Amino acid sequence: VTAGSDPSSPITGAETRPPLAGLIQFEAEQFETGDVKRFTDGYGAGIGVIATSGPGTAAYEVRAREPGQYRLYLRYAAQESRPIRLVQLAPDGSDEAAVPVAAKTTGGWNPENQQWFREGLVNLRAGVNRFRLENDAVFPHIDKIRLVHSDLVAEFSGLIPGELNDAAGS
Repeated sequence: VTAGSDPSSPITGAETRPPLAGLIQFEAEQFETGDVKRFTDGYGAGIGVIATSGPGTAAYEVRAREPGQYRLYLRYAAQESRPIRLVQLAPDGSDEAAVPVAAKTTGGWNPENQQWFREGLVNLRAGVNRFRLENDAVFPHIDKIRLVHSDLVAEFSGLIPGELNDAAGS
């Protein structure tokens, strides 16, 4: 995704409404570089998803307005378990930390099988942060990625992840 005109956007170049501080949400198809496939019909009809038929990567840059610990949520569909890794990158581009994610099943591969899952915790710096999703096998069908600052998680503790869509402007 190339640089855009909205400096408050959580994704480099994404044209979105300014998010709440500490709440970052974006479409998985908005990756900067990678070899995963984008599906906008079939498995991605009406929503758009990324998936692979073999090993793959999808790299992202996100802009955090607030530094700190963020809870990671993924919205995906998986008939069978297809765990992947989220690898955080240090400012110099080296691997900083890896978190296993997306190991659960949802009963199918299609849009109606998409579900939100809490996947783990990541630490973000204020400003641009880079990470990639990767796997040596195949990916689940990933629709959205959400990062919620730990302070905001407590504020929204009574909401399920999908209900945060209104707060995220999605």
